[in-house]
Amino acid sequence: MNYDYNREREAYYRSETVKKIAELSGGAAALEYLREDEKKSAMRRTRAIRLGGMITAASGIALTVFLYVIVQGQAVYLAGLIPILVGLSLILYAITSAPVE
Repeated sequence: MNYDYNREREAYYRSETVKKIAELSGGAAALEYLREDEKKSAMRRTRAIRLGGMITAASGIALTVFLYVIVQGQAVYLAGLIPILVGLSLILYAITSAPVE
């Protein structure tokens, strides 16, 4: 509930800022502000996806080592490949589809 309120307030302040910029310096500056804001949001999303991929891959590596030590003589440790590959996929997605910084 509080999350929705915060998002609503942010949207309100963002629209008020765009209105003020448009009033003071014209539409071109407002459009530039909106483009820059969208670029920052895209960068933030890309970094979050990359971080999620790194955390997932690291937990997969830890799981692989843990299972290898605990269950010796069986290939159960290969189950750790699942989160490793998911993490690597997220990192690859973030790198290939990321906006240029």
